[in-house]
Amino acid sequence: SRRGAPDSRQLPLSDESSDAVSSFIMLHQDIDWEKAFSEVVRGLRRGGRLLGFDLLANRPMRRLHQAECSHHRMMRWDKLRREIQELPLLGMLNGSLGGFTVRFALQKRV
Repeated sequence: SRRGAPDSRQLPLSDESSDAVSSFIMLHQDIDWEKAFSEVVRGLRRGGRLLGFDLLANRPMRRLHQAECSHHRMMRWDKLRREIQELPLLGMLNGSLGGFTVRFALQKRV
């Protein structure tokens, strides 16, 4: 039998079971990226780290994904910051020059 990729909004992880998670250009590919983000945090142990890099909403990226007929919902900087503030996370978000990408180094609160 063939297994597909897990649904990022319902990860096959036990609560607080991972020491670290990395996310590389994944969240923007999920229409409900906020739920996917909170799922990752659910799976992190207290003190666990979330390191990532992703694309942010901007005109060129939206046009590229529209041209590809992609069903994406790009993350906005302000929305990502609010989402992180609502979750039990500490750390840094670093946007790139021009607002094309974001890097994050976060830790789940102890």
